[in-house]
Amino acid sequence: MNNSKNNSLIRLCIYIVVLVVFNAVFFLVTGPEKSTSMWISYLFIIFSVLAAFVSPYLAVGGSSAHIFGLAIGAVTGTYVTVTCLVNVVLMLVRSVSVTTVLVINIILTGIFLVGLLMNLMANNVTADSVARHEAEVQYIKVCSMRLKALQAGCTDPQLLGSVERLYDLIHSSPSKTNAAAQDVELQIITQLGALEANVQAGNVQAALGSVATLTQLANERNRRLML
Repeated sequence: MNNSKNNSLIRLCIYIVVLVVFNAVFFLVTGPEKSTSMWISYLFIIFSVLAAFVSPYLAVGGSSAHIFGLAIGAVTGTYVTVTCLVNVVLMLVRSVSVTTVLVINIILTGIFLVGLLMNLMANNVTADSVARHEAEVQYIKVCSMRLKALQAGCTDPQLLGSVERLYDLIHSSPSKTNAAAQDVELQIITQLGALEANVQAGNVQAALGSVATLTQLANERNRRLML
């Protein structure tokens, strides 16, 4: 955490130095009189530097996030470099019209912003997909963990074998779920509580009955997933 804060502070200092140096050079070299085209180029250069600083914080994954297969750090760095070079040339060529300067910079900035927004959308979709997958496998994880723990408390060989087979059935079940199967999953989780209580009480026959019920429910869940 401290390293992350230190890196962020170092980044901020680097960008401040870049902006200070650029402003000093710009105002010293261009003199007191500046055309509208120069001011437009100046503002777009400042914007590109600020965008490069802010964009990693907006994108999921920071500077390692990707736009069109490229790391966002590389994309923003390219955007800043191209914007600076193009606008320096435009400043030197004083005959360039205001419209030309605006059009060139709007195109460059538009390409960058569209790429950044597409990255944000893609990362949000990925995050939703990961969250949905985690929710789907939760049933398998929870049930498998509880059945594995129950095996240690089974002293009866028949009961132990039944619990092991039930564990294999649930552990190998499809992780992907749907609305029809979720109702059965809730019943399975509830019935697991009854099985745990019977095992703890040493009631082998009741525990075997719970295992049989759970096996039926697990098979019913898997059947619904195949419909």
